[in-house]
Amino acid sequence: MPPWSYLFIDKPEDSLLYTSQYDPVLVVLSCAIAFFAAYASLLIAQRAVVQVRMVSRWLWLGLSGMSLGLGIWSMHFVGMIALSLPCATSYEPSLTLLSMLPGIAACSLAMVLITREELAPPTLALGGLLLGAGIVGMHFSGIRDRRLVCSCGQRRSPGARWNAMRCHRPDRAILPFGARLCVG
Repeated sequence: MPPWSYLFIDKPEDSLLYTSQYDPVLVVLSCAIAFFAAYASLLIAQRAVVQVRMVSRWLWLGLSGMSLGLGIWSMHFVGMIALSLPCATSYEPSLTLLSMLPGIAACSLAMVLITREELAPPTLALGGLLLGAGIVGMHFSGIRDRRLVCSCGQRRSPGARWNAMRCHRPDRAILPFGARLCVG
């Protein structure tokens, strides 16, 4: 059996599992932010399409990408704040702000691709993949920034949650890098 198989076979003791709750008002707010950011971004992109000068077009497309990227980032962090865990959490402000860059960059590039006069299906698919990659980059850099003070008293990122639980189980070794990517 692979060394990481216990992640899927062995259930941790119930006393080691976190119980969590979501604040429904913040969840709805998070969804509303995403909806209105996407709407605003598409309105701005419409403005870019009718521009004759390329400088104006690029400026409007950059604003459209920034609007969508910041909306995705805001939705993500409001959603993270909506999650209540039974441990202390904190964020590193500089890393939190830097985590918005992948989303803004990918959204801007996607807007450039999908607002071309002739939009072929492969170009549309590439724009969607870029947008998805930007969201993934923003998500993982944002999650990486969140710090939990676990029951074993050490500050850890959510990607090392299983490691935090394992600090009570000396029979388990530190998770390998690949397994840490899989769990968070």
